[in-house]
Parts: sequence; C-alpha cells; structure tokens
Amino acid sequence: MSDAREVRELVGRAGDMPYGQAKTVLLEEALRRAEALRERDLTFQVRMSLTEAYVYGAEPVKSFATFSRCLAEYDAEPGRFADWQHHSLLWQFKWAITGMTRFPEVPLGRAHDALTEMERRYREAGHGLHAVHAHRCYLAQHVGDREGAEEWFHHWQTTPRDVMSDCEGCDPNGKVAHLVWMGLDEAAVELAAPVVAGELTCHVQPQGILSALLMPYVRTGRLTEAAAAHRRAYRLVQGDANYVDDFGDHMEFCALTGNEARGLEILEREGPLLAKAASPRAAMRFTGAAALLLRRLEETGHGGAAVRWNGGEIPAAELRAEMERDARAFAARFDARNGTAEQGDRVERLLAAQPLVEHLPLTPHARRAVAAPAPVPPRESDPDELLRRAEESWRHADFEAAFAAWARFDEVTGPGEPSGARAARRADGHGLAAVLADRPHDGLREWARAAECYRLAGDELGRQSALGRIGLLKCRMGEMDEGLALVEASAAHLLAYGSAVHHSTATVRLAQARTLQGRTDEAVDLLERAALDDAADGGLLLLLADMLADRPGRAGDALAAAARARAALRGHRGADLAGACLLHARLIRRSGGDLEEALAAYGEALAAAPRSEAGSRAIAHASRGEVLVGIGRAAEAADDLIEAVAAFTALGAAGYAALARVDLCRAYLATGRPLDAAETAEEALALLPADAVEGRTDVRWVRAVALRELGELETALTAFTDLESDLATGRAGTSAQEAARAAEEAGDTLMRLERPLEAARRFAAAAQGHGPGLDAVRALRRQGAALFQGDEEEAALDILRTAGEALARLPRETLDDAEATWESGWIAFEEARTLGWLERFAEAVKRCDESQAAFRSIAHEDAAAEAADLGDQLRRRQHWTDLRGDGHEAETGG
Repeated sequence: MSDAREVRELVGRAGDMPYGQAKTVLLEEALRRAEALRERDLTFQVRMSLTEAYVYGAEPVKSFATFSRCLAEYDAEPGRFADWQHHSLLWQFKWAITGMTRFPEVPLGRAHDALTEMERRYREAGHGLHAVHAHRCYLAQHVGDREGAEEWFHHWQTTPRDVMSDCEGCDPNGKVAHLVWMGLDEAAVELAAPVVAGELTCHVQPQGILSALLMPYVRTGRLTEAAAAHRRAYRLVQGDANYVDDFGDHMEFCALTGNEARGLEILEREGPLLAKAASPRAAMRFTGAAALLLRRLEETGHGGAAVRWNGGEIPAAELRAEMERDARAFAARFDARNGTAEQGDRVERLLAAQPLVEHLPLTPHARRAVAAPAPVPPRESDPDELLRRAEESWRHADFEAAFAAWARFDEVTGPGEPSGARAARRADGHGLAAVLADRPHDGLREWARAAECYRLAGDELGRQSALGRIGLLKCRMGEMDEGLALVEASAAHLLAYGSAVHHSTATVRLAQARTLQGRTDEAVDLLERAALDDAADGGLLLLLADMLADRPGRAGDALAAAARARAALRGHRGADLAGACLLHARLIRRSGGDLEEALAAYGEALAAAPRSEAGSRAIAHASRGEVLVGIGRAAEAADDLIEAVAAFTALGAAGYAALARVDLCRAYLATGRPLDAAETAEEALALLPADAVEGRTDVRWVRAVALRELGELETALTAFTDLESDLATGRAGTSAQEAARAAEEAGDTLMRLERPLEAARRFAAAAQGHGPGLDAVRALRRQGAALFQGDEEEAALDILRTAGEALARLPRETLDDAEATWESGWIAFEEARTLGWLERFAEAVKRCDESQAAFRSIAHEDAAAEAADLGDQLRRRQHWTDLRGDGHEAETGG
C-alpha cells in the first residue's frame, strides 16, 4: 500500500504538469491512494486540487462532485481546516456557479440558490461582494435579462475589488463580454487595453480577452488589431479542449472577414476536440460558428468541398446542415431550462451573420496581390500610327500596350473591316490574341488571313513575316516538317530583302525552330553570328544569353550577352526588357558579381514588366528579397518578399510561394517580428515538399528561434531537439556543426525553462559536436554555467577549467583575438561566480579581476562593468566572512 509521502509526490508531479488529461489522471490516482490510506486531511487537499484540474482541464462536470464533497466536509468540521483551505473553497464557489450555467441539465434554480449561498458565505467570512455581483451579471446575461444584467454590472463596477475577485487579467474579460453583449464595442475595446498590452495576464489571458475582442475590433474598424488578436490568441489555444468555445470565436471571425480558408483549417484541426468540449455551451458555440463558416464556403462557391471530419471526409454543405442542427438543439435545451429564448436567438443571429469586410489579410503577405497599373490608353487618332505602336509594343512583348493600341485603332476606324495593309496588320493582332489565349488554331487562321491581305496589298515582307509566324506556331504544335519549311523560306526572304528589324526577327524565329527540332548547337551558332553586329537586336541577344546560360564553359559569354540585351532593350517597357534584367541579375549572382548591380537589375525588371507579366514581377520581388536578406537588409527584403508571396499565391504557384516564404520568415525574424516569422515558417513547412531538405531545414531553424522569442518555450525546445536529432542522423542534411548548434540552442531554451541540469547535458553534446574551436569552448563555458545554476558547483568548476584549457590549446593564429578574449573573460567570470559561492574568495576575486581586464582590453565596457560589480560583491562577502571568523576566534579565546 502507498504511504502519504508517495501521495504527496504524485500531487507534486501533477503540480508541475499543464492542465489536461495527464494531470487529471495523476491526481485521480493520488485521490484513490489517499482515500485508501484514510488520510482525511490529505484526501481533502487532493480533492481540492482535483476540482481545479477538472475545471481547467475541460472536464468541469466532474468538478461538481469533488467540490460538493469538499464543501460538505468543511461544513461538518469547519474548525479542522486552515484559513487558506477555507479561502480556496470559497474561491471554488465561483467555478461551481459558472459550471452550472453551462450545463442545461442543471436546474436554473440551483444556480440561483448557489449564488445566494455564495453571498452568505462571503459575507460571513468578511469578504466583499465584487465576485458575487460579477456572477449575478453573468447569470442575467445567460438568460437574456438585460435590465438585471445592467444592474448587476453597475454593482460589479462600483464595488471595490477584494481577495475573492477574479485576477486583474480575467475580471476585465468578463466585463468585456458584457459590454459586447450590450453592443458597446468601443467601451469593450477601451476597457480591455491593459490586458491586451500584456500588463495584466494569467494562464488564460490574454488569449481569452483577445478572442472576445475579435468582432468588436472588426466592427470598430480596428482591422490590424483584429488580425493580430486572432493570430496571437489562436496560437495560445490551438489543440486545447478547454478552448472549444474560443475556436468558435475564431471561426466566426474568419467567416466574416473573408478568411474562410483559414477558418476551414481551424474547423478541420480542432474538430476532433468537439467531442471533448468542456460543456454543452462550448459545443453550442463551436457548432454554430462552424455552420456559419460552412455557409460562407457555400456562398463563395465551395459548398461541394470535402471537409476532413471524424476520420473521413464529408461535403461542406452536408456538414453545415449537421452543425446547424446541433447548434439549434443545444440552444433549445438551454432555453427550455431557462424559460427564455436568449440562447436560441444568439444562435440564429450567428447563423445568419453577414461578412463585415471583403477580405482582411491576417499577415502582410496574406493580402491579395495588387496588379501593376494598366497602361494609359492611347489617344492617338492616326490609324497607321496606332498600328505602328501596337507592332512596336508586340515586338518588345508589351502585349497589354499592344492590345490597347489595337483597341484604339478599332475605335478610330469604326465598326467596318479595314482594308489593304491595315486589314493585314490588324489580323496579325487578332492572331496574337488567339495564341496568347491558347487558341492556336484560331491564331493560324488569323495569320493566314493576314498573309493573304499582305499579298493583296503587295507587301511581300509583311506576307513573309506572317508565314514565318505560322511556321513557328506549327513547329510548336508538332507539325515540324511543314512548319520548319515555312520558317526557313520566310527567313531566307526576310534576310535577303528586309530591314535590320526583319533580319533580327527572322534569325530569332529560325533559331527557335531549330531548338524545337533539337538542333540547339546550330541555333546558338546562328544567334552568335548575328550578335557579332554591334547593333544586334535586344530580343536576339536575350535569346542568345538564355541559351548560353546553362551551357558548360559559357557562363561569361552568357553574362556579356545578357548585359548587352538589357542595354539594347532599355527604354522599351515590356516583357523582353524585364526578362533581360532578370536573366542578367541571375547571371551576376551566379558569377559572384556585384550584388548592387543585381539589385538594380531587379528594380529595372519591376519597372519594365507590364501588368500581364505578373509572374516576372513576382520573380523579381522574390529574387531581390532573397539578395537583400543575404546582405543583411532584412527590412527592405520583407517588403519585396511580401509582394512575392501575394503574387505567387494569386497565380496559384504554391511552390514558388513556399520558397518566397523561406526568405520572408528569415526577414521577419531579423526585423524583430517573431510572430510573423513563426507563422510564415509554419506556412512554408506545410507547402514545401519533403525532399526540399535544405529549405525545410532553414525554415525549421527560423521557426524554432521565433517560438523561443515568442515565449513558447516548450514548443521551441521540441523544435530544437527535433532539429538536432534530424541533423545528427542526416534527415535534415548532414552537418555535425549544425547538429551541435541545435543542441546548444536547446540548452539555451532549457535554461530559460529553468531546467539547468538538462541544459548542461545539451551544452555538453554541443561541445562534443562542435569539435576543437571557439564554438566548443563557448559550449563548455555554458555547460559550466548551467551546472552552477543546477547547484553542481564542483562539477561546474571542472568544466569551466576544461573550457579554459581548451581555449589555451587553440592555435592563436587561427583565432580572432577579440572573440578569444571575449570567451576568456566569460570563463573567468563564471569561475569567479562559482568560487564565490563556494566561499573561496581569494581565488574568486582574482578570476573576477582577470575577467574585468579581459573585457576592458576589447572595449566591452558593459561586460567589464558586470565583472566589476561581481568583484565588489565578492570583496564585501569576503570582508563579512572574515569578520565572522574573527568574532568566532575571540569568543573561543583563539
């Protein structure tokens, strides 16, 4: 049989655990053993602890029995209990009354009776009625008694707080709920400000009040605050069955702010917890909000989408009907118990709610992409000039400008068909439009019409150009023999009789046909011969640079060709100039060239790319952002990468959006935005393929550091230890140094969790993994500091001396003197602190002076001042120790 000590050990272990099933099971076992021992006082205390575990572990219905048993035991022998036990029992009265309102099977009269009993006991104990008024207000709200709720709210507000009041984080949460229920959103936001600012928190705040403020923020136009509240609060509650009703708040918010996809993620992720909801009231809130969300999915055209639910899939429309039915059934049970229609009315208002904003971006990069400005429509009235503009824009791949000029031509020339050469040139435009719309057969027909019109107009150069276009299109459609013959015949005529523009166009077309035929060497030779002309066309040079870029040994030639293409095309806005700039920047980076020149090229690409080239613009933003992150200009990088993610997402390019997020999360972290960094990293991990090992590892690093900065220390610790394991075994790359770094970061996180002996083990692993060098010395020094914090002073001294010896053995010529001196100073500091704790003051003071001297030698005045302060403390302690020793000798006649 267990003894009382073992029961207390179980209770102690439970006390170190978070609320949830594991903690509750441990306390239930402790209660079973305490009852078997017939230890009345111990049993009472375990039962009180179990009541708390039930309330905060999503099982409040079980707390009724434990609380009632404790209350009856206290009433039977009140003199047996200490004041603090009486206080705890009175505190738990609040939990009991709250629970009664949340279970429709508990008669309403019992809640009223319990409130009366609570008030009596509080008065007899000499406590104020602040908490009593709060719970009377809650009960009035629950049944829809607005007049009563207002009266009790007034008493609540005007009664001074006392020791039985909810904490200063939770009390405002209840008041915010009342104000929102009364439609006073502005007052609710104002009252909540201190809790939101982090001035007043507890284990359920600020997440509780942030969830309550989601809709008030939106309704009052505080959209940035609303997005931040959703993101911050949901991170704190996700996966916790005690917050099933809060999940309803977040789904409602998503449904009414254009974030239905995010809401669906929450529904699917948290759906399994609905069966574990803390109460019917929580389940009612969840199902009602889920039904609203699913209705919005239907209204946005996704009613047939499959929703992951109960281990399978169910159509959204079908699940919506189920959620509506359940929400109404819960409400009906409450209203039948209460004798009012309040809960049913709330559910119906929720189910019928309409969007408040079209789309509220939850992160900067989640906004919808903004297209580049449309070209200014030409006001020219000369049909031939309009055709010239259209053809010039077409030649430089500025298709929007070309179509705008053709549209203006149609407006100027009227509804009839143009004649002669104009008819041919206009048919060229219709053919281009068809090809760009992926209607190649229509394109062939229009270009054939153009060729015939050119023939009738006596323009053989125009006819041959049209035939060349037809030939290249046929090659692309797989009709190689016929197509190649047309291209070759067209090129021969244009090269013999055409202008420089005709020569360039014919050469490019012929090179493209050769490439499609698999004769790439011939294509490159053809382009290189044409490029010998100093006035070679930019489009031709761009094609040459692109073909040379990946050919072995031709990197320098490709770079030179890209630079010439960019220079030749400059001044002609369009996809060709944008493409030349992007290629030039890529080749500069590949060659290790001037990154400032690459950045300038990306900027020029963005200025040149027309609105139709959204992909090019996205690549320019992503690439420029990647360079800026790499050279430490993270703030500028974030702006580019936000644009890139939004643009790739709009294009449906999820893979590219994921890669842009890799750099974006790094930029967020470097600019002090850990929440953005963590969420962006998590989005990237969800999108990156499993074989993108390097990218996934980079993102995991960012996520782990960001989680630690957010204070999510347990999750961060798991992230670092998983990284260490995967790096050590090759699942996240094969770098012993990176594995050692992960071990060291895990040790740092354990120190923040006040688990120094575990931290010491991770630092030891890091030191071994780093191998000889300053990194290993640093890890050893941190191991020693951790052992000191864990009350292992002698072991700490041994490790610190080992660190010093390891530093002394390193070849000085391989070290950065300042870094080595920095480590030497901190080793001496940690030794001094440890020696002082062991009251070896002479040695401690000596090491402290050495630490101070080391820091001063490298001008680290803050560290030197810290060492000086420690030295002063050590000297004072040595002085008082000496005095005590002298006094002892005098008393003993020494």
